[in-house]
Amino acid sequence: MSPRPRLLLGAYTCDPTLGSEPFVGWNRVVQAARFGDVDVILCATDHEMALLATGVEAEGIADAVRFYRVPHTRLERALHRVPGAFYPTYRRWQARALRLARRLHAERPYDLAHQVTFCGYREPGDLWKLGVPFVWGPVGGTQNTPAAFLDIGSRSMAVTERVRTVLNGIQLRGRRVREAAEAADVLLAANSTGKRDLEEITGAPVRQLLETGTGAVGDAKRWADREPGPFRLLWAGQLIPTKGLRLALAALDRLQRAAREGGPEIELIVVGDGPERDLLSGVPGVEWRGWMPRAELMDLYAQADAFAFTSLRDTSGNVMLEALSAGLPVVYLDHQGAADVCSDACGVPVPVTTPDEAVRRLAEAVTTLASDPAGYDRRSRGAIARAHELSWQANGDAVNALYAEVLGLDRPPAGDGLASLDGSTGSAIGAPGREALLSASLS
Repeated sequence: MSPRPRLLLGAYTCDPTLGSEPFVGWNRVVQAARFGDVDVILCATDHEMALLATGVEAEGIADAVRFYRVPHTRLERALHRVPGAFYPTYRRWQARALRLARRLHAERPYDLAHQVTFCGYREPGDLWKLGVPFVWGPVGGTQNTPAAFLDIGSRSMAVTERVRTVLNGIQLRGRRVREAAEAADVLLAANSTGKRDLEEITGAPVRQLLETGTGAVGDAKRWADREPGPFRLLWAGQLIPTKGLRLALAALDRLQRAAREGGPEIELIVVGDGPERDLLSGVPGVEWRGWMPRAELMDLYAQADAFAFTSLRDTSGNVMLEALSAGLPVVYLDHQGAADVCSDACGVPVPVTTPDEAVRRLAEAVTTLASDPAGYDRRSRGAIARAHELSWQANGDAVNALYAEVLGLDRPPAGDGLASLDGSTGSAIGAPGREALLSASLS
């Protein structure tokens, strides 16, 4: 093994300027470069490759990272536009990525391969076939909409979510998932639900680590510094049934009725767009902002008093991490990834029992935050502490410690190296050196 281990990352999507999966891929690259020399196989446009070049230069890791592009074929681009054809198309791409990986491995062997993005369990990629130690994850997507909440949206949502639940049960037992899990030296689940499901189905040992992390962390809020006026509750996400906007609006209705009888005045700010935007039409006490650039959303976190996370199924919830980083206490449905990320120390959990009970408890949770200054300040301090624990630096320390373990290296990780959702402080975000760019087009 060379002085610096050679790592191969499968990051189908990787971009320092976007959120969600592309940003996860980017931060995995940044953190891995602290451990070894990193080659990344990805699918990217010329513009995205230029952004990666700028990013690795900005991070000072251009000498440690090389990007190898496997663009989509014309057929794959056409199939992308066909409903339901994504995964067959993605598998075709993964097969071509493996051919490139084998060629690169033959030229200069890798010490370890890591499938990074997409994070969903349904498609583990093919790097586990390379014949080197393999890390898969953190993966998510096993969670389902709770049965009691299937009928709170449209009829199509109820049908779609029931079908998805059945498919989850089938796909978790699929051959590709089983073979990749058996081949993995380390299998990481992004939340406790995924850990339970993957262990039950695959029989493989599974460790738990959040698939994402926090960036810049601000300061705690103080009730005494609030501007006079209504308590400002922020909600952000796609306006689709599974994000639970209906629950938030129903809770707001209860809060407004309570305000007329002397309760705290509440204002709900909604950021996002989607098919449920009509729910917001004419609703008093709601300020709809639509989609906005991430920088503007960061400013809005600073202006809000608390954050509501009502997702009915989510691996983790990047918006929740952003809210914690801004010092916002979070009112959240206490299940799946949200239950792993938050606690009473930084928010108010709402039991996931029935829709009516959830609405009542959501309203009570907001009232608690809006009428208890000491409790509010305590939870805001807790939000900042939790954001530091869930930093990308801490997450990278955990993964790098796993790399060292798998490779049998007696090497201390760069930080605390905690391989769980209990992290340490710090952050690592960035953006990518022309010298780092290589492109391979395989048909």
